[in-house]
Amino acid sequence: MHHTYGWGNPYAGDFGIDEGNVAVGGAVRLFAAPQDTRLDNAITARVESTGLACAPRRGESYGQTRARGGDYVRVGVYNGGARSGTVTFVHVSATVGGGQPISRWGGQVGTVGQWTANSCWTGVHLHVELYNDTNYACYNRGFRPGQAVRATNFIGYLGGSFASGPRQACP
Repeated sequence: MHHTYGWGNPYAGDFGIDEGNVAVGGAVRLFAAPQDTRLDNAITARVESTGLACAPRRGESYGQTRARGGDYVRVGVYNGGARSGTVTFVHVSATVGGGQPISRWGGQVGTVGQWTANSCWTGVHLHVELYNDTNYACYNRGFRPGQAVRATNFIGYLGGSFASGPRQACP
């Protein structure tokens, strides 16, 4: 059974979601489809940055911090070369690096990690957040975890002016 929680607790995005029904080692993939299918060839994606998912503790090494929470991967989504916004995946083992182009449909950014002992979070999950460069990204109030990805089952929109503030449902 899928369990989604935490719509209102973003790290830095317009909203975030924690997907709880994920398997350790499972592929973490980007799916960014244009709402207007005439833009299919104009939408591209590039890894903007990767780093530690958790803040380091005093005297802690990079490896110790990574062992507590894994990595984050921030992907920029572009429309004809102009950035629309970002999608950030957190608590993953990154398999990509900053500046790397990635397929907008099914490009793998990493795998789901298992950092539960002494970590900065508890339980295996994948944190995903959206940030829109203009106005605000919004979440799809009809999102249903476990369904196939399609036009009627998506996490949210970015690149438009759908929401009037952070952590808002799409109208």
